This record gives sequence, C-alpha cells and structure tokens, in this order.
Amino acid sequence: MKIIITENQQKNLNSYIRRIDRMYHEYMEENWPKDELCDGPFSPEVWDESEYGDVYDYFVKSNVRGLTGEILLELLPHKYGDKDYGIEEFSDEQNFVIDLLKNLGYEEKMRQYLYDTLSNC
Repeated sequence: MKIIITENQQKNLNSYIRRIDRMYHEYMEENWPKDELCDGPFSPEVWDESEYGDVYDYFVKSNVRGLTGEILLELLPHKYGDKDYGIEEFSDEQNFVIDLLKNLGYEEKMRQYLYDTLSNC
C-alpha cells in the first residue's frame, strides 16, 4: 500500500522526528551520563546477568519505556501528566510511541550508547 502525504504533512512529520531526537538526547544525557554508567548498575562489575538477563536488552527495554513516558508527557500532558510508567498494560498511544521509537532506530541507538560507553570506561 502506498501512502501519499502532502508537503505540509511531511514538514509536520519531520518536525516531530526532530523533536523526538532532541528528547532522546536530553533523556539519555539526563538519566545516563556516560561517567555514571561506568560505575553504575549496568557496568560489568555490577550487572548480574543471571538475575536480570542481557544487560543491553534490559537497558533498552527500560529506557524505551522511560523515553515513551517523556514523549507522551510532552505531547499529551493533559492525559499523561500523572501516569505511572511502570504499569504493564500500555495504552494505544504508548504502544504507538514504542513502535515509532523502534522503527526510527532508537532501540539500536540506546544499545550502541551503552556499548560505546561501557567500552570506553
């Protein structure tokens, strides 16, 4: 199926993608400064793979959820201002943002961020 969008819709889409990218960088810098990752819970000396599984999978999953919450809080503050993002069931908007982040490559960016940081400790 081919979807045709107008030039104005394309500009709006590009604007949202830039906004999400800005939010991603702010989220990672605020929550996971590189110097803190080296000594933090994801460092090889601390991480217990037998209890939590693969460090990269865990890091990506938890941070996609966190970033999703930040995005929804900014885009829909009237609806998500008081949400608990630790819940297991996601709304349609949350699932949409999670899929969007995956399709835009942010899971891989998060994985690479952690890998690069831990490799340079």
